[in-house]
Amino acid sequence: EKTRISIAVQAAQTLLDDAVKAKEEAETNLVEAEAHEEETLKKEFDEASKHVEELEKELKERIEEQEKILKQESSRIKQLASNQKNLKWAEVNKRAKVANKQADVDAYKKQLAMEKSGEKTTDIFARRKAKPQILWNVGQKKEEENDTANEKNNNKTESEEGALQDEEAGN
Repeated sequence: EKTRISIAVQAAQTLLDDAVKAKEEAETNLVEAEAHEEETLKKEFDEASKHVEELEKELKERIEEQEKILKQESSRIKQLASNQKNLKWAEVNKRAKVANKQADVDAYKKQLAMEKSGEKTTDIFARRKAKPQILWNVGQKKEEENDTANEKNNNKTESEEGALQDEEAGN
């Protein structure tokens, strides 16, 4: 509501400023006019003067409306500020904020103390850094036997190929 009326006041003020400039321009043209143009310029000046007066009235209305809204808002604020129920809740909220700030300070102090002492955590249930270990082997022996058998076969074929190449080189 406040924003709407403040925008309306600004708009009315801008329109009035533009109308005043147009009126001044019409007045300048009237003063500099020749005799045969004087009647049309006089009409333009009169219209501009009427338009300025209308815009001034509109601006005054908008300003009065703005003042009325501001008074209503201030009365609402006073009413809320004087309500005992709201005052009690405000006190509760204030104490909660102070308690939260104190809790943050205490937690920060604990954290600094832990960093100085070299501890990483004070939570006894926190996860520890540990290398995972396989506690039982299910189906892994077969894979290991196959891997070792394949390696032996590969070694045999390589040594046989090397022997064949040596024999061929000797011949």
